[in-house]
Amino acid sequence: MVDDSAGGPKSVGARHQQPLSNASLFGSFMENVDRTAARIPIAAFTGLSFGASIATFRGSPIPHTALTTSVSCAIAATACLGTERIFNAILPLSSPGSFLDGNDDFLSHSLAGIFGGGYLGWVHQGKPIAGAVLFVPLMLGVAFTERKVDQYRIERLRQILEEHDKNGKR
Repeated sequence: MVDDSAGGPKSVGARHQQPLSNASLFGSFMENVDRTAARIPIAAFTGLSFGASIATFRGSPIPHTALTTSVSCAIAATACLGTERIFNAILPLSSPGSFLDGNDDFLSHSLAGIFGGGYLGWVHQGKPIAGAVLFVPLMLGVAFTERKVDQYRIERLRQILEEHDKNGKR
């Protein structure tokens, strides 16, 4: 939980759930593009590593397999994470003060897995249900990981500030 002095404790996921004003719409759009763009290289590097491992195991050409797997992972990340950002922006506008308070990130990731994964399954194999079934758990894992990283970052910043306060008072 994050302590928000104006309104009490909020969950870590709630900080991305602020309703958009017209003045900050473009800035928020660019923040979402930057957030998505920062995660795509992670997916591409994961695909590169996974592709190299598969190629080694199967005896396939390593550069070709690693690069094609990397590109596939980057495309899948773009579809799912871009869709998640769209749902993340829409959800607070459609249901302010909903029962999900602070858990909208799990809902936006689930919807992104359904729609982004469904789209990928439809394009790749003509089976949108299979794509959704594959990507919903992956996107929920991404949401869980992002929440844990945010909690760690907040706790680490709190520790650094406490150390700074102790050293500054000496």
